[in-house]
Amino acid sequence: MQECPRCGLYSPAQVATCDCGYHLSQPANMQPTGVRGSLSRFSTVQLIGLAILGLLAFTWIWYFVVAQNNNLVGMALIVLIPISAVAVVIGLLLILVK
Repeated sequence: MQECPRCGLYSPAQVATCDCGYHLSQPANMQPTGVRGSLSRFSTVQLIGLAILGLLAFTWIWYFVVAQNNNLVGMALIVLIPISAVAVVIGLLLILVK
């Protein structure tokens, strides 16, 4: 049995190509261009969507910590609620893109 360095799938010794497309008999630098990169669970666009939602969550946590000490609660909410609504929609759309 041999393990694919790209996806980690085990294949019998006589198999030349893994199910992910990696040529097991060739070194990594000799792989076709589309096969050279490692497999990722998320695409770049999905990672951007996750980053937007993470930043939004951090912003709301920061808001509740700071709002206890300042009188800017109303003004911050006027800005945060519409921006949050748009950011959630954009973030979810990016995550759901395939």
